[in-house]
Amino acid sequence: MSRPREQIADAEALLDISEAFLNIVKESRKGGSIKASDLVSSVIQKYREPSSVGENEDIIQLDWGALGLEATAIFNDAPGMSTM
Repeated sequence: MSRPREQIADAEALLDISEAFLNIVKESRKGGSIKASDLVSSVIQKYREPSSVGENEDIIQLDWGALGLEATAIFNDAPGMSTM
């Protein structure tokens, strides 16, 4: 028994997904995507430690502890398993 209405609905959903993906690809080619340099710049802005007076300002020191604590919120919820 075929159900053409469901097939039409599935085809329309697939078309919508394909069009959304195509738009994302087009935007990324225009330069609208996030680049690695954007990530590095934002990490430096957020986690840069203030430099002491007289230190070389070309050296950037990061608060790796704060960065690690924020990253654990993302990676801490990994699935696990209890065994004997």
